[in-house]
Amino acid sequence: MKEKMHPELHDVKVHCACGNEFMTRSTKKEMRVEICSNCHPFYTGKQKVIDSAGRIERFTSRYASVVGGARKSRKAVKETVEITVRPAAGNRRQFDVALTFEALELPVEIRGREIKGYGGFGFRFAPRESTVIRTDTGTETKDTDMVEHRWAELEGVFNGRRAGARIESLTGTPGWCLRDYGYVAANVPGLDSFTLRPGRPFKLSYRVTVFSAT
Repeated sequence: MKEKMHPELHDVKVHCACGNEFMTRSTKKEMRVEICSNCHPFYTGKQKVIDSAGRIERFTSRYASVVGGARKSRKAVKETVEITVRPAAGNRRQFDVALTFEALELPVEIRGREIKGYGGFGFRFAPRESTVIRTDTGTETKDTDMVEHRWAELEGVFNGRRAGARIESLTGTPGWCLRDYGYVAANVPGLDSFTLRPGRPFKLSYRVTVFSAT
């Protein structure tokens, strides 16, 4: 075997972006990695985002709110979500969702998308067959925008099993966006703008019922 044809191996410390360090042998004098056995989801069972390149920080800086002609990154609204899950009863389970929004420093104006009013609280359903959408006024035979209902539900056949979900508004009677392709949403604030103000929390409450019909 010829001499000096193989690179020299060194004891080297490996630095992971998660903060873990360990020793190995390599031709390099130093190694830096973005993921290791201490943080990889395969070993930890948890999903983790490692922003070693600073992409998240750059995104936040780029799309930060503009105040006085200069970009400043700050929180504008505090959102609190409280979910209460109730015991299953037969083929149904209910859970209540309470949403609270509050402007932190300055008033914040919010509004849904034009015509459709997209916004608020809703579901996008998985692919299915034999879709049926119902509301408190009966079966919906076409897509609708901003029609007021107390509740709406979608039922269909998912992988051979009939099931569905209902959303019931516990705070007022909102306009709904109902789509046969699989979208049901209570649009708040809808087409009209609404201003969130510091010290005045805005609260929404919904009851969700998921069910199996077979």
